[in-house]
Amino acid sequence: MDYPTHMNRLIPRLASSYAFHFALQDLVKLSISQDPIVRRKTETIAAGLKSKTSWFATETIQICREACGGKGYLVENQFAALKADSDIFTTFEGDNTVLMQLVAKGVLTQFKQSLHDDNTRAVLSFIFKKLGHTISEYNPINKRNTDFYHLTSYDFIEETIHYRHEKLLMSLSDRIRKYLKRRIDTLQVMLKTQIHMVDMADAYIDDITIVQFRKALSTSVQPQLMNILTKLYQLYGLTTIYQHRGWYLENDYMDGSQSKAIRKIITKLIQDIRPYVDTLVDAFGIPDELLAAPIALQPYS
Repeated sequence: MDYPTHMNRLIPRLASSYAFHFALQDLVKLSISQDPIVRRKTETIAAGLKSKTSWFATETIQICREACGGKGYLVENQFAALKADSDIFTTFEGDNTVLMQLVAKGVLTQFKQSLHDDNTRAVLSFIFKKLGHTISEYNPINKRNTDFYHLTSYDFIEETIHYRHEKLLMSLSDRIRKYLKRRIDTLQVMLKTQIHMVDMADAYIDDITIVQFRKALSTSVQPQLMNILTKLYQLYGLTTIYQHRGWYLENDYMDGSQSKAIRKIITKLIQDIRPYVDTLVDAFGIPDELLAAPIALQPYS
């Protein structure tokens, strides 16, 4: 784990595992509700998290297998069985790409309903949001701020992830409305915007996940635990932003110097988290009989 190549591949995925864990815990709480509106929202989030987590699991298992070298290829070390299980989940109970389109449809429906229910106030709010996005895009101070404390703050991380979701949602809704005004067939509208829909759904689940991670931090009372969970939160958030740096650069939300600063901070956070990796993995409490693989039962430092 002290190899930088191993740390850079594995530790951000450990942070993502915690992020998805907290998001799924909240989803379980939402599923208890009998409110029809909450239940529809729950179904949308469930479809998105199912897609994101099963894709994540399949990719992570492959990365972990490669990180174990030749031993990762041995049947006794269980990677083949894990890959076989996770691979089917990307299409089992709904193909992930189709589910992400359902997520987009659910989000668009909620958006349309909010505009309909709140009438003028909602329309004005929508206009001001679009204006706010324009100001953010052309604010040279924000896009060039490379201060460590600014880039690792809750405000920067959550606002940046939320911005991508809202920007994609508004641009998608604009495109659909324009196509429909031109009396283009509904199926053709869907085909023209399909990639856009999946991207928006992906951003929506990222937005949901970072919010739930923040809520989980608010329940931590032990200072040492709070410190390491905060670093995991920062690593997950900044990694998510950095993965989409091309989009942010294209939309003038950040410039190259800020993207470079984020990459350096990610490297520092990975190094800071490294001493706690064993503890963070053990915290999932997976019994040895479920691990089963000889390589998993050996010291993994």
